[in-house]
Amino acid sequence: MQKKNYVEKEVLTNHLTNMRPNKRTPEQLKQLSKDVVEYYFNNPHANSSKYMQQKFKASEKIIRDILSAEFERRLENSITRRMLNK
Repeated sequence: MQKKNYVEKEVLTNHLTNMRPNKRTPEQLKQLSKDVVEYYFNNPHANSSKYMQQKFKASEKIIRDILSAEFERRLENSITRRMLNK
């Protein structure tokens, strides 16, 4: 029983130390988006979700949302270009 409580406390403590004290402003989120996308495409060997969470001090959801939006934008751009070239 004590082992379980210790593990829960350790996980909670690690989670709290990785959290940012304040919410990001829209300008900071825009800069974070640019940084995450640039890092993701320039470093294919080190773009795992956990590593990026630690590097940018962001949650997995934020990183996932940023990358999803970028992939969607690139897909729309490629479809538009294909239609224009026909």
